[in-house]
Amino acid sequence: MPKSFGVKEYTALRPVQDHVSNGSVSTAVSIAVPESATLLLIQAISKNVRVTLDASTTATATVGFQVTAGTAQYFPVGATTSVSVIEESASATIQYQFFE
Repeated sequence: MPKSFGVKEYTALRPVQDHVSNGSVSTAVSIAVPESATLLLIQAISKNVRVTLDASTTATATVGFQVTAGTAQYFPVGATTSVSVIEESASATIQYQFFE
């Protein structure tokens, strides 16, 4: 697990909400960021997915940060972050959780 994002040291992560599993990402899905969240952990389970973090860019099958199947990625987030996720190909499943 990364120790630092250059802004804050993460020594003990506290979940902000429950763990979520979503198998319906064939169209771009917006994920609401909880007010106190500072970190998003997202895992692509079965297929690659794309993630965008700004309000002006919606994730597409070719646009966004790629999270490859079987891997997890951490993203720093804040109250103004707009998370969008979509699968690159059919039948992707994601799991995610926010932390502070």
